[in-house]
Amino acid sequence: MIFCYGSLSLNIFGIACSLISCVVLVMQSILTKKYLFKTNNFSQSFTKIDILFYSSVYAFILMSPVWLNIDGKQLFASSDSSISGSTLAPNPIVLLCYFLLSGASQCTQAIISFTLLSQTDAVTFSVASQLKRVIVIFSAMIYFGQALDASTALGFIMTGVGLWSYDKAKNLEKLKA
Repeated sequence: MIFCYGSLSLNIFGIACSLISCVVLVMQSILTKKYLFKTNNFSQSFTKIDILFYSSVYAFILMSPVWLNIDGKQLFASSDSSISGSTLAPNPIVLLCYFLLSGASQCTQAIISFTLLSQTDAVTFSVASQLKRVIVIFSAMIYFGQALDASTALGFIMTGVGLWSYDKAKNLEKLKA
């Protein structure tokens, strides 16, 4: 949120989607840890692929109406349509390759996440995920040529201090045990 503060206008829909995405990600981590690794209250044991499949199906069902409303109009419109306002129609082969690349990378990321989640608790996993977000934001800044202003630097520093503090607290906890 701090990254967008200085350079973009306020977009309530984008902020709401970002907030919902964060909540869903945290809940998925917690529920995955509960259902995947502590199945003593459940008759059926879930595998990593089962959890990935069900969460992907639910995400597809929930996001399809939004996607069709925002991007689907342009995708399915012809090149001379007034909906897109552009004379360039997306190349279906390139678009399919992008979809497959995105799906494969998301699947790989989810499998790695499940593996890491099995080795640590959900809170530590969520805190460690913040490092990934910092890297993504920093990479986007480099890619788009965004200057590092004071509020963005403050956000990076706050995140770094928070991650460092959590690491120190975990290390102290291990020493006491």
